[in-house]
Amino acid sequence: MDDRLYFRQLLAGRDVARQDPLARQMVNFVYLIGDRETGETVVVDPAYDVAGIVSVAAGDDMRITGALVTHYHPDHVGGNMMGYDIAGVDDLLEINPVPVHVQDAEVPREERPMPRGPSLRLIWTMTILLGVAIVLRTYRGQLTGRVKDAVKAAT
Repeated sequence: MDDRLYFRQLLAGRDVARQDPLARQMVNFVYLIGDRETGETVVVDPAYDVAGIVSVAAGDDMRITGALVTHYHPDHVGGNMMGYDIAGVDDLLEINPVPVHVQDAEVPREERPMPRGPSLRLIWTMTILLGVAIVLRTYRGQLTGRVKDAVKAAT
C-alpha cells in the first residue's frame, strides 16, 4: 500500500470548532487531501474553525496549498447562517492565501461577496495534482452542481 496519500476527515464540533454549538449541531465534515511526499494538502469546505484546520494540517507536517468548495452554503464556505457568523474561505485567505477551486456551476454563487468579507478568488480545474489527483465530478445533491470528490493516484 502506498502511503503517499494524505487524508483526514475532520468533524466540525468534535475535531475542530469544539466550543462552537452550531458546528456541533450541523455535523459538517472538513477534509484534508494531499501528498505526504510533498507535504501539500487541499482543504475541502473549510468552515467553522479555519485556524484549527490549519493547525491540524501543520501538526501532520502538511501545508494547505489550496481549497475546494463543494457548494455555496455558509456551513461549507463561511458567512452568516441563522444569525451565526461562521468562519470560512475568506478567513483562510486572510491567514493563508491559496487558490480556491470551485466548479463551474457554483461560480455565480461564489463570485458574490461573502456576507463578512471580500469575494473569493476563483480557479476552476477538473483535476488538481498534488502528487495525487483530485478529480471533481458533479452529481445531483443539495444544489444542481454539487461536487463529488474522488481521489486517485496521479498519472
